[in-house]
Amino acid sequence: LDGSDSMTAGIIAGYVGGVVREYSTRVSVERLDRVRGLTTRVPSVEGRVRVWYNPELKSVNFMVPGVLCMILLIVTMMMTSLAIVKEKEIGTLEQLVVTPITASELMIGKTVPFLLLGLVDMVLVLTISVFWFHVTIAGSVLLLFALTVVFLLTSLGLGLLISTISKTQQEATMTSFFLLLPSMLLSGFMFPIENMPKIVQWVTYIIPMRYFLVIIRGIFLKGSGLDLLWPQVLALAIFSVGIIAVSAARFQKRLG
Repeated sequence: LDGSDSMTAGIIAGYVGGVVREYSTRVSVERLDRVRGLTTRVPSVEGRVRVWYNPELKSVNFMVPGVLCMILLIVTMMMTSLAIVKEKEIGTLEQLVVTPITASELMIGKTVPFLLLGLVDMVLVLTISVFWFHVTIAGSVLLLFALTVVFLLTSLGLGLLISTISKTQQEATMTSFFLLLPSMLLSGFMFPIENMPKIVQWVTYIIPMRYFLVIIRGIFLKGSGLDLLWPQVLALAIFSVGIIAVSAARFQKRLG
């Protein structure tokens, strides 16, 4: 069983146990008929389940990586979404526009601090995960940080996009929460995607957090490398480039 998803593994273990018990009963009855009168001891079938990646099926090993994804998404997307809107509300956006800096330089200046903040949050959560919750990281920590940067670029791009379409900080905050709910419910963080209706499963492909959850749980629990995670990395890279490009285009138009 794949113990990286402890809830699903527990359900599967119950089904497997029931199938084995039914088969064991049938085998015992057949052998008892053949050896009736010759022996009083009838052999039976015993099912022995081996769980990989999370042998004790601890939910903390499954939940901590998901909580890390949510923290990174909330901090970077919400704070970035307020960055440009706040400038507009206090009347300093016009002052930035007339300065010699370009729109690209302004966007970089608004996103780089939050990128660094996301990496600091990553270090803090990893430290707590390892030393407080005793969740070991089976894979490469450097690979984890490198792929986290790709996810952070996606969440920062979403924050910039929200800031370009919002007029007030309240509107930006509500829009961020509107995007957070689908990320929590449809990414596999709370419910297995395989148990969702087919239509909803197709919708989950447009949720960037879905791919990062596979990446972070694969590195945390399975020790997966790029040879296994490259489809998710490619999807995240496409999302980050596309979202940042749209945000930059809207921001250029807004400045004009």
